[in-house]
Amino acid sequence: MSLFTELERRNVFRVGAAYAAISWLVIQIAETTFPAFGLGEAAIRFVIILAAVGFIPSLIFAWAFELTPEGFKRDSEVDRASPVTRRMTQRLDRLVMVTLALALGYFAIDKFVLSPERQAQELATATEEARQEGRTEAIIESYGDKSIAVLPFADLSLEGDQQYLSDGISEELLNLLAKYDGLRVISRSSSFSLRDSGLSVPELGRQLDVGYVLEGSVRKQGKTVRITAQLIEARSDTHLWSETYDRELDDVFAIQDQISARVVQELKVRLLTAAVSTPTDTDAYELYLQGLLRLARRGPGDPSHAVELFERAIDLDPDYAPAHASLALAQIWDWEGNYGERIEAEANRALELDPGNSDALSALGLLWTNLGRTEEARQALEEAIASNPNNATAYRWLGRSYSNVDPARYLALVERAYHLDPLDPSIHYHLAIANLKFGRIKSALSAARQRLKIDPTDGMSFMLAGMIHRQTGHLDLALQSFYQGYLADPTQWNFGAIFWTLADLGELELAETWQEELKRQAHWTYVEPDEAILTFLTGRPDEALQLQSAAFQRGEISAQDLAFWVMRFSNDFDRALTLYQQGFSELGLDPDQFDADLPWRWYTDYALLMRRSGNDARAEGLIRDIRTMTDAQLAAGVIIGSVVHLKVVQAMTYALSGDSERAVEALHGAMQDGQTCVWCLEYFPNFDSLRDEPQFNELIAEMEARNAAQHRDLANRGLLLTPQELLQLKDYSFDPFSN
Repeated sequence: MSLFTELERRNVFRVGAAYAAISWLVIQIAETTFPAFGLGEAAIRFVIILAAVGFIPSLIFAWAFELTPEGFKRDSEVDRASPVTRRMTQRLDRLVMVTLALALGYFAIDKFVLSPERQAQELATATEEARQEGRTEAIIESYGDKSIAVLPFADLSLEGDQQYLSDGISEELLNLLAKYDGLRVISRSSSFSLRDSGLSVPELGRQLDVGYVLEGSVRKQGKTVRITAQLIEARSDTHLWSETYDRELDDVFAIQDQISARVVQELKVRLLTAAVSTPTDTDAYELYLQGLLRLARRGPGDPSHAVELFERAIDLDPDYAPAHASLALAQIWDWEGNYGERIEAEANRALELDPGNSDALSALGLLWTNLGRTEEARQALEEAIASNPNNATAYRWLGRSYSNVDPARYLALVERAYHLDPLDPSIHYHLAIANLKFGRIKSALSAARQRLKIDPTDGMSFMLAGMIHRQTGHLDLALQSFYQGYLADPTQWNFGAIFWTLADLGELELAETWQEELKRQAHWTYVEPDEAILTFLTGRPDEALQLQSAAFQRGEISAQDLAFWVMRFSNDFDRALTLYQQGFSELGLDPDQFDADLPWRWYTDYALLMRRSGNDARAEGLIRDIRTMTDAQLAAGVIIGSVVHLKVVQAMTYALSGDSERAVEALHGAMQDGQTCVWCLEYFPNFDSLRDEPQFNELIAEMEARNAAQHRDLANRGLLLTPQELLQLKDYSFDPFSN
């Protein structure tokens, strides 16, 4: 008997064919499904290798054994001529045919159904990335080679204690150059962050997308200072110009003007205005420079220390405009001080001394945005940009002012800020939030990752990723991101989202444990508004309201914000109405006129209060305006508003109009977009008209079940941890940016 005949007799060919078909089908399924479970190419390769390794043993097994109704038997023990053996052979043939049919069917489905969807998604991703890259290139090309990064000058003083002076000289030069129209100047936070990077000039140029680099050194001895500056073409690493200035420190401002003018001349930029620095008392200038150094750090206590240094500089020279402007900026970050009237006073004083001071205008812009004076804020920020076209902070804050009413403009302005200052962590925060509003999760997480690359110790990067995951319904990923953020920086103040996440998971006791730890660690006092929500959910509404009232008394929340929680914590609608009217009056606004720049939840609540007081016409007017804006933004691809999913706001308007069916439909859409807050539906009075609707209660049950499934998964993996338990884990690590 030939070998071929014997292989056929022992079903080796049949087993081989069946094994190959099943293996191919398993590999195709793995390639399709593994990525959805976070399993990458390594897992797919493992499946392929495992299938290949098992092929030869399966053939050997088929040669030596035969499957019978009594189980596997050696080939020598089987009667090949018996009907039973023939039936088993026929079954094996059918198995091969069925497997091949399944493989062919899967191939057809993958080719004509799944593959087009994947290609469409890949095309959309590629298109978005190309759009972002194209926008970057367009901005850079609009300047051509007229772009420069001013690196922090080296401190070569004998004692090595003049870094603040070296940084100050660099920043003054940067500020002067930034005033020249047509020259793209990379902001301080980006260029200074590369101080100890060890990168070569060409590498620095590529990372910052600039054509030129200005670097130098400062050596101070007594009242004499030697400043050396050199201009380098980044691509070729060619020194175009260098010069050394020996001057008395009293003449440092003239030195700055000379260096700035010479650099601009070398770059051949056409100047529209002459930029002249403002001289001041030498001691006042040193205090000012030390304040800038503190303000740039923004670590615990740095803003307060910067405020003190700027105040001392002003005591020595009350007419020094840069110190007044910087004091206004420092007070914005000094949350424990009175940052309202004093900011405005200092900024206005700077403008009296130096009309058009870009920093002073920026400070006013952010202050007025926070106070609801949006149009004034935008005008100030636009003037700040006109005064200094390279003021990335002004672009970022101007974009923030449009975050409610025009998310697309918000994103565009923040992207503009990014191209001016690509290494400013605050800009990456807003890039993430702006992209999240449009559901661009990959771009949002990428911005959070880039923020972490700028500062590997930055806990806020992980917190930001956690907020992104929570808003998209992934409570498990959110909680693990917050864990990683806590380990990176336990003093991080923005931990309110961890309370909300644990509340959505039903872990109120664990949330309280975290609350106590975070109150102990946080170096800012802005904790109580989030803490109040947890207090309410644990059955202490009076105490919760006291916490919010205390925050209101400290000026941390507005009268409208307090009214919002009064309605939820106490159902005191009369007091809420009084607070809303007080808040709108303080802003000089008519509450019946919907202002999309302000939090929309104020107006949905006010419409409810009008409905309850019998003012249906006023309520309907607000409902109509809110719905018009909500529908327009949803049509433009926006899914998340200032705080909540837009479809939740849309559902509120339908509930207030008595359209329960469309209200529930909108809430279903919000849940699909990632809404997880069950208690928001249970306690918000905006949904009181839906309480008896079966579909509404079914929706709540469905949302609870989805949250509970994530809770079980976390519990099974031992990831419902107290801060102490987390710290005891060895080598805990979670990457929230690739999920």
